[in-house]
Amino acid sequence: MECASFEISRLARLLEVLRAGLYRWRQSQDAQCPLPSKVLQKTLDLKNIEFHKTSKGTYGSPRITSDLAEASTPVYENTVQLA
Repeated sequence: MECASFEISRLARLLEVLRAGLYRWRQSQDAQCPLPSKVLQKTLDLKNIEFHKTSKGTYGSPRITSDLAEASTPVYENTVQLA
């Protein structure tokens, strides 16, 4: 799916519709085409949960960060803490 960026005011004028309707439409489109950073964060969240469950809740962010690095997913400890 292609994600495009449009100027809302110009689209509203050209289509002769309210800007509020276009904002609602755009919001629904954004939900269908997530940003790469959101996809990466969701993937990291799932890996964090997996490592935490595997350790029976004993691993904290330093150890999970180390395990992620060993699994070819290098991240900063602060990223793991925020998850």
